[in-house]
Amino acid sequence: MDLIITHDTEDVYTPEQYGFDEVPKRLAEIYTEEGVPANFMVIAQRARLLKDRGREDVLAAMRQQFIGVHTLWDAAPYDSVAAAKHEWAEGLEIVRQMQTQAYREVAESFDVEPVCLSAHAFNSAPHQHVVARELGLPFMYGYPTPPPLYNMSRYCGAFNFGYVIVPTETELPYFEGFDDALSSQPEFEAHLERFAEKIDACVRAGQPAMLMHPAHPFKIYSLDWVDFYVSPNGRIIPPEEWPRRRQAGVRSWGQVELALRNFRRLVQFIKHHPDLNPISVPEAVKKYGRVPDQIGRLDLYAAAQRTCATRSVALDGAFTPAEIAIGLARALLAFRRHGALPEAVQRDNDCLGPLEEPLITPEEPCDAGPDLIAELAASLLRAVERDRCLPANLRLPDGSRIGLGSVYHALSRAYVAVVELGKLPEALDLWRFDREPALGHLIGLQFYGLAQSQLVEPNLDYSRLYRHGKLQTWTLAPAWTAS
Repeated sequence: MDLIITHDTEDVYTPEQYGFDEVPKRLAEIYTEEGVPANFMVIAQRARLLKDRGREDVLAAMRQQFIGVHTLWDAAPYDSVAAAKHEWAEGLEIVRQMQTQAYREVAESFDVEPVCLSAHAFNSAPHQHVVARELGLPFMYGYPTPPPLYNMSRYCGAFNFGYVIVPTETELPYFEGFDDALSSQPEFEAHLERFAEKIDACVRAGQPAMLMHPAHPFKIYSLDWVDFYVSPNGRIIPPEEWPRRRQAGVRSWGQVELALRNFRRLVQFIKHHPDLNPISVPEAVKKYGRVPDQIGRLDLYAAAQRTCATRSVALDGAFTPAEIAIGLARALLAFRRHGALPEAVQRDNDCLGPLEEPLITPEEPCDAGPDLIAELAASLLRAVERDRCLPANLRLPDGSRIGLGSVYHALSRAYVAVVELGKLPEALDLWRFDREPALGHLIGLQFYGLAQSQLVEPNLDYSRLYRHGKLQTWTLAPAWTAS
């Protein structure tokens, strides 16, 4: 089983004179000395701080591993808060500015090209995945992961490593929890045993890879999460006020030394475990991130069959529902023009899901013959070409609207009919259908979980995050199938 190891590197709070900048340096050195690849997700503000302090030795040690971007700063306002306050286009532009600035500052501080973007704490929004795709990068700790393994995925066109995952009986491929255990020998031994049990369970479940976050570097020496001292309740506390306020507290150097020794033991455990293959984020993307440029005729047929059989927007294929919807429309129009289905159609990776709620029931339910089926396919493609997202609704000839799900179902049934009967059906009932994949609701709720964060302002309206997060599950597909 492949193992992707990450460390969120965030501390902008602890004074330099404490000497704890040595900790991320030592973690990186241990990985390098043991020959195990790791990925450090660094907040841009933390990267700048190391640069400003002249800690080229820390930057050089960490640069021997792999550097990712962990948002812009360790304080409010977060990207997700900005996204929650705006509709899609405005929110995306703000997130784009914040993420690209963070990327630039991390790249300049470390003098390397970062390998990914990542979410920090509850700071996650679907918009961040779009920016990752625009930068040609994967996204770390994204909520959207599909069944049955809930492992690596594609979402909004970006390769995604999952973090918080919906409740399921599947053995989930994520492990963390050594933060406070490293400095306590009994706790370390107990958690190492839990890690071994987790590995065995994931191997039995057939998980191809596991994402592991052993520890935040600052939690090796800090007794509490410093975020709560920087921006409690979404209020930014100026740095000059930090010394006179309640402090997070730090461990003794003896505890830190024990933590570092145990950390080396953990890395050696990983190195020598017969069922683990530690790989970097770029290696994982190379192995699991391949997607064909075209969708084959049988792939479209299989996806259409699943949709008809389950009466749902299925997520168990290699392609996203958005890619399938566009593929079905292109293939049916080709059949209409030439009398034969194409062997393959071009895959469209950049098209987003709808940006507003589709109708569940058509305003004027009716039957569709070959002409109307072709017009629905053409209308969908025109909307995609114009807006670069799936339309929430399409207009029927009488001016009434029909929701995306109903269109998707109709195109699926039409495609099955063409494959099996050689012609478009004479009458397809256009009737109610889901707005998005069934899993979308639970994924939307995870984005909505920002409401539980102690780091954002009270009474913020999180409904946009929920809506956009669930609707973009039209762009969700498993990535592990590409290995």
